[in-house]
Amino acid sequence: MSPNVSNVDWQDIRVAAEITDIQEHVNAIRDNAIEYAVSRLPAASRDEDLVALSQRQDFLSHLKCGLAKGVGNLLMKNDEQIKNVYLYEPDTNPEFDLGVVQPLDANVHLLLLVRKSSAALEALIIALDRALTQSLKESEFPVYAKYPSVLDVVPITDEDVRMRRGFATLLTSIFTPPIRVC
Repeated sequence: MSPNVSNVDWQDIRVAAEITDIQEHVNAIRDNAIEYAVSRLPAASRDEDLVALSQRQDFLSHLKCGLAKGVGNLLMKNDEQIKNVYLYEPDTNPEFDLGVVQPLDANVHLLLLVRKSSAALEALIIALDRALTQSLKESEFPVYAKYPSVLDVVPITDEDVRMRRGFATLLTSIFTPPIRVC
């Protein structure tokens, strides 16, 4: 029995052909994010080892921003349905000035504004998450050792934004708006 060519999802094939070695791309994203995060620290802190740096909220915030930028760029390069990529923090509290120390959350939370979602996009997100999780576990970040997954990606559409559904409401939040990274 020969395969039915009309049932082939050519989008899946294009994505697979463009990302031939996803681990190599993700390792570069990780390394660039580390370099970015270190460069954003005060000069006196830049010589600390990665184990110590990974326990600092400021370093982790910059690292997540760098990871978001790299992952966002890779996703947009491989799926033309993505319009914008946003980084958000689900636990951000506008009353943070109360002095309560929040636990470190090393997950990278992204909103993807898409024309339409697809199985190819979902597959790409899953592959990126697996590769990035593995890459961070292999690096010197003990904070990532306990994470089975580091990417939290939520696709939203213009219709979701217009109807103010679910995570799309974050785009119009006045207290904790997401940061556009791509």
